[in-house]
Amino acid sequence: MTGEDGYYFTNLCCAAAFIEKLDAQSLNLSPEEFERYMSGQASPRLNSSEADWPQTGPAPGVTATNPVLAQLNHNLELLSGLSSRQEMLMEAAQSLQADLLSWPVGVQQEVNDILEKYPLEILPRTVSAIDANNVDNDNLPPPLTPQVFAG
Repeated sequence: MTGEDGYYFTNLCCAAAFIEKLDAQSLNLSPEEFERYMSGQASPRLNSSEADWPQTGPAPGVTATNPVLAQLNHNLELLSGLSSRQEMLMEAAQSLQADLLSWPVGVQQEVNDILEKYPLEILPRTVSAIDANNVDNDNLPPPLTPQVFAG
């Protein structure tokens, strides 16, 4: 394997070999400390080796060991906040979905209640021709009242 493919494959093989041979002695840690890190009870995020994993940030006055770990810690805090915001958003979306599904039923019930309270009455229409001679002129507004001219 040559070129870029060979480079990536070599890096992958080296990383896998490093992980396979990983032990407390190769990291200059005591076996107890190594076990705490591997079990997730401790985190390398802080200078203090007594830091527990659930802690979200360094204690006041304690700084991260290097800028990369500080950025990692900051990103973990942001990710935790985003996760809780996503859960709240999903709950709100599910509530909205339930409201939207029940809305047509509620509207239909309101329409039925209004129709029951105020029944629709259809009155018969009287049709008359506009030029019929029997139009009642008294019901026309003043500008449309027919006027008789003597002339």
